[in-house]
Amino acid sequence: GSFYTCQAKGAGGGLESHAFSTDLPGGVTPLCVPPLANATYGLRFAQPAPQEGGCPSDWEAWSREAADSPICVVHCDGEHASEHPFCQNQVPWGYHIMRCSDCRDAFCSNEHVGSCREECADGSAS
Repeated sequence: GSFYTCQAKGAGGGLESHAFSTDLPGGVTPLCVPPLANATYGLRFAQPAPQEGGCPSDWEAWSREAADSPICVVHCDGEHASEHPFCQNQVPWGYHIMRCSDCRDAFCSNEHVGSCREECADGSAS
């Protein structure tokens, strides 16, 4: 990005440098996924796992199977996403990543499954 470093929202709300390592096992970043009860607007956004201590006790440790395994990056300019309360009530900034299954459950209701599948198959969705 234009910061020339990886940035993350700090505890005080400002931007702080965020460590990025390419020597992770399998080339994937260990993540923590919150339980649905703790999820903002029902969206289970994954967070980088702490380097020490692991995920909080009620969160699920998760990582992609390989560096090229798909992952969902939520942005609010998609047809179905713009209707979601998160996109209507927040000013999303940054990357909001989710497991594909969680993304599907949040944004692709039964009536939208076909168009969601087509979008993903075309590679136009992240």
